[in-house]
Amino acid sequence: MSLIASILLTTQPDSPLIGGTFSNPANAFPKLFNYDFFRAYPYFLPGCIAAVTSVIGAIFGYVFLEEVGSPSLTAQFPRAHLSP
Repeated sequence: MSLIASILLTTQPDSPLIGGTFSNPANAFPKLFNYDFFRAYPYFLPGCIAAVTSVIGAIFGYVFLEEVGSPSLTAQFPRAHLSP
């Protein structure tokens, strides 16, 4: 299974759950989010959670995943050097 397919299979079912649970947090969780900001922007919290999750995933991927490209492929397809 490709990396993109596994990411989509793990994140797509969670998206409606996050969006539905954390949308309009001022009414759903008044003790935690009783601020004018969350009343004016009721969908900020689910968007922020999705963005933070994406950034954390990108950081983990950059730090912990190893490069799997073989050196023979880079020898066959060298990068083009642009001269000014």
